[in-house]
Amino acid sequence: MEKTVKRTISRAKPSTESTLLIKAAKNAAKNAIRTSKALGLDITYLKNGIIYKETVDGKVIAIGENKSEVPQKINLKKGSILNAKN
Repeated sequence: MEKTVKRTISRAKPSTESTLLIKAAKNAAKNAIRTSKALGLDITYLKNGIIYKETVDGKVIAIGENKSEVPQKINLKKGSILNAKN
């Protein structure tokens, strides 16, 4: 009889800097949405992998799907050189 062991994945608590950055990004997004609505502009956003467009009168239209995939794990070795593209 074999035993099965369940492992739980624990996430590390974000650092203070990360928490502040996330909070600042949320505030910036709220301000941008509020300003766009005041100027009568459409808002485009991503939710659950689907791209939506919200018009000034409140209609929500599904434009398409997000097809980009984010790698779950990146294998880096000590001394790896990372290049950033502009």
